[in-house]
Amino acid sequence: MTNNTKLVFNLLEKNASSERPTNITCDTNEILQQSGLSVANFNKAVNELREQGIIKTVLGNNIVADIELLRIN
Repeated sequence: MTNNTKLVFNLLEKNASSERPTNITCDTNEILQQSGLSVANFNKAVNELREQGIIKTVLGNNIVADIELLRIN
């Protein structure tokens, strides 16, 4: 897992709801802003997490619109 991927994963965990820990309550664009990554690097990190079965994504226009954590390490 790259540093960018770890950063994005940590931000996803941080923004998960306490009532439903797999639900990301934060807007994906806000997580992108918090990460400081470019859209391309953010998408690359999200794709790596998806390929590893850690998250499920729903695509929007040119950025992931919805993210669900499938497991929390």
